[in-house]
Amino acid sequence: TQSTGEEEQEEEQSDFDCPEPTGWFASPTSCADYYGCSGDVAWKYTCAEGTLWDVDNCQWSDLVNCDKDGGEDEEEEQEEEQEEEQEEQEEEEEEERIRRVVVNQNHQCRWGNRIN
Repeated sequence: TQSTGEEEQEEEQSDFDCPEPTGWFASPTSCADYYGCSGDVAWKYTCAEGTLWDVDNCQWSDLVNCDKDGGEDEEEEQEEEQEEEQEEQEEEEEEERIRRVVVNQNHQCRWGNRIN
């Protein structure tokens, strides 16, 4: 297993309970986050985009089996839902545009104006 070597260096002190005084530990709620503990003080880190925490380092997400709530999987699902909603809205707008063209053509034909 190879690390991507692109872990983000953003860190933030956390209320995470360190299982040991020193070490690296997975987040209990997010596959993209992990904690570094030193002297029982936890610092929260986030893996670089496209990577998730796997045992002891960030790996490409397709190499990591993750099913934690609040992790990258949930974010991806939300993005997919937003994309689907956007596509549905665009389809509805296109159908409405086509309906207006047909209605306009019918209206013009009723008044003797032919449309080529």
